[in-house]
Amino acid sequence: MKKPFKIILNTFYIFVLLGISFLASFYLYIPIHETVHSTVCLINGLEPVQERFVSECKGIENASYFGQFFFFMMPYIFSVILLLIIRFTYKKLKFVKFLIFIPIMDIMINYYLSTKQISDFTFLLANTNELLFSFGIVIVLIASLLTIDLIWKTKVLSSNFINSRFSYLSIIC
Repeated sequence: MKKPFKIILNTFYIFVLLGISFLASFYLYIPIHETVHSTVCLINGLEPVQERFVSECKGIENASYFGQFFFFMMPYIFSVILLLIIRFTYKKLKFVKFLIFIPIMDIMINYYLSTKQISDFTFLLANTNELLFSFGIVIVLIASLLTIDLIWKTKVLSSNFINSRFSYLSIIC
């Protein structure tokens, strides 16, 4: 396969993979994320109010710092757990490596929302102390580092991955 065509194909593959990951995160993972918020709200003995992309917890501002921390950060702890499951199963279950980007897309969407409106991160900073907020940032950093590690280990973005999937195109080019 000629090098310019490989570069174009690899770039197209990356954009498609990231686009599908974004859509999967937005329409599939965010409802899971919000359900985790609601579950923690119930565990705190409070009343959750869940809409499609937003979960509120009536009375969360009166909960303990730890109750508030887990309400705001449990979806990200769930993301770390999901990334660890992918980390230990991707060799046996080949398809799971395509789920790598979904948790990080969720984090990116929440970070973006932080710049426009109130989100998990701004609520966490406003309602808990700086130590718990810093610990929340560490959780997000762990998820980010696990994502980078998985990209490296699974080679999901490498040109070798493209070559093995599209070797039949070498006849054309």
